[in-house]
Amino acid sequence: MEINLATWPTVDEQALPEPQRVTFLARVSAVRLYLNGADGKHIREKAGISRGQVYRLLTERCLAPHPDGRIYGWPRANRPEQLSWDYGSPFSAIARSARMHHGRPQLQLQVQAETTSGV
Repeated sequence: MEINLATWPTVDEQALPEPQRVTFLARVSAVRLYLNGADGKHIREKAGISRGQVYRLLTERCLAPHPDGRIYGWPRANRPEQLSWDYGSPFSAIARSARMHHGRPQLQLQVQAETTSGV
């Protein structure tokens, strides 16, 4: 699967209340680090989120298909509530399979370089 962050639906981070903005920006940082191949220790040090949490954020939230045919993208990274599994989603099947492999995510993602610096 190729991931191009420049095409993801965005969030107006300036419109977020400060505590929510801090959390959102940490998640964005964590996702970028993860997709650039950072190890779990580095992601936790820089973003305060474990590599496993980032994987779940990607597979269960950001890459989840939106009813309009696109992915949810960054807006779903901003949502504080937990998501329930959508067992019809191809990403949930991948995530379940990966977690059953000794607890280590095995999803192979190709990252396309971003063309913009914004979220």
